[in-house]
Amino acid sequence: MKEMWKEAGLSTHDEMQTNCCYAVQDKSWVRDPDGNEWEAFVVLQDNLAESSACCGVGKETGAVSLTQIFIAAN
Repeated sequence: MKEMWKEAGLSTHDEMQTNCCYAVQDKSWVRDPDGNEWEAFVVLQDNLAESSACCGVGKETGAVSLTQIFIAAN
């Protein structure tokens, strides 16, 4: 994803080994031309204790998973 974003001329930044949403993840972020931030991540280890920095997905946060986006696009 990160390489695709860079090829499209978008700026990215990474968060590696991040403890978020009950899992350790490597993340890449991008800001689209409208200013929206998007995240792609890989779960490296799950079933960790709850983190205070949990980044939820769902109605409460307005966030959706990348899987939901791909399913909706197809």
